[in-house]
Amino acid sequence: MNTEIELKLAIDPADAVKLRRQGWLRARAGKPVRRKVTTIYLDTPDNALKDRGIALRVRRTSRGWVQTLKDAGEALAGLHERAEWEVPIPKGEPDFGSIAESPWASVFTRDLQDRLQKVFSTDFWRTTWLIEDGDSLIELALDLGQIVGPQGQADIAEIELELKRGEVRALFDVALRLASDIPLRLESRSKAARGYALGHSEAPQAVKAVSPTLRPEMDANAAFRPMLEQCLSHLQDNVQVFLSIGDGESLHQARVAVRRLRAALSILSAVVPAGCVSGFVDELRWLMSHLGPARDWDILRTRFMGPLEAQVPENGALDGLKVISRRAQAESWEAARTALASPRFTKLALSLGGWLAAQQWCEELTPTVSESLAQPIILVARRILRKRHKRLLAQGGQGERLTPEQTHRLRIAGKKTRYTAEFFSSLFDPTAVRRYVKALTALQDNLGRQHDAVVAIERLNGLTARQKDPQLAWAMGAVAGWSLSDAAWQADELPGLWARFRSRRPFWNGP
Repeated sequence: MNTEIELKLAIDPADAVKLRRQGWLRARAGKPVRRKVTTIYLDTPDNALKDRGIALRVRRTSRGWVQTLKDAGEALAGLHERAEWEVPIPKGEPDFGSIAESPWASVFTRDLQDRLQKVFSTDFWRTTWLIEDGDSLIELALDLGQIVGPQGQADIAEIELELKRGEVRALFDVALRLASDIPLRLESRSKAARGYALGHSEAPQAVKAVSPTLRPEMDANAAFRPMLEQCLSHLQDNVQVFLSIGDGESLHQARVAVRRLRAALSILSAVVPAGCVSGFVDELRWLMSHLGPARDWDILRTRFMGPLEAQVPENGALDGLKVISRRAQAESWEAARTALASPRFTKLALSLGGWLAAQQWCEELTPTVSESLAQPIILVARRILRKRHKRLLAQGGQGERLTPEQTHRLRIAGKKTRYTAEFFSSLFDPTAVRRYVKALTALQDNLGRQHDAVVAIERLNGLTARQKDPQLAWAMGAVAGWSLSDAAWQADELPGLWARFRSRRPFWNGP
């Protein structure tokens, strides 16, 4: 059994000629090989293999038929890593004798074998180059064709970079070289996943964050990678959904992923020099500047305009504001979509992925930094959590009424503390962590709603500068008043939530 490691990128078919004309590619890889590939994917009518995370296919190439079994593996920033069992077969039908020798033999019972059928197929032309990159050997494959299923078809236009030998970082280096000349997007879905999706009418769903699984005996160096990888996967999964269906929840989760990624980089910068992560922080700030306004308009329309309209449904002035705000929302969504589909975002994700694969946080590490990275992660976690918690308590004071500036600082400190607690949650008692995070989440939600009201008024003020209609001005004032009322109610609730949080015992205390 082999482990397949490949990086997958989506390409516009019209840009395929740009790939073939890359001078550096011709110089380093020579003449490409082009062949037709036909693949049949098999499963039961109830998708028993898919539910177990297994893909079974038989593929015909110019060299004959090949049968392949793969597990679901993992996907990060377009990088797919899967266990693979591949054998030649005499014809385009599954060979159960060879499957009996695979790690998945127990799955293929007689009943399952009898129920196997073709679920979809792929037909594409594959052009391949072999690239020598230092000690690494990479196969670059350009696939152009179609996925065909009983309920529809989808185009295939993608680049696969498969690591034949060497370091994973080399895949990202080649991908970045390609992305500097050709518009590319990361593709986290395999052909099998896209094929199965053809038979289902449900739309893809936004993905929520999960905390990494860390072990107390891990050193800090080993622990930072899964923490950052989880954040990057969370971002990429929701970008894929947003670009596909453009819904508000995937946009919201993409913003959450960016904030979590920035928080994780902040944790890393507590151990390594801040300059090692500053380039990524700047790029994530750029990305958030495009995602933020789109989400702001969602909140304004659903949290403030919607409830007000329900109270005065016959008010025509609100109709005019709805039209203008919907137009502003559409413009901000298009700006977010453009940023996420841009070469700049692709290069950001590839750079982060390559950086994580190499796990070389800085070009040069001083002995002091190397010693810090070698510490057990639980010691690092306790130190950072104590510092974040202390700063949060200082921002909140003793529960007195806070100014808007103080509330803003408390919100930021609370967000950083919550994300840090979630990142390190697997290292401590789950019940104690859950109680702490629950109290902190309630506090953060309250502060977030107050901030949303401030932002909503800022967005309304931006519209006011462009509009002179008296009815529209009345509607904007009404929504602003509703927003301020909500913020005032939240401010009244804040002291109680703060007292409840302060009473929570820090979960990280221990030997």
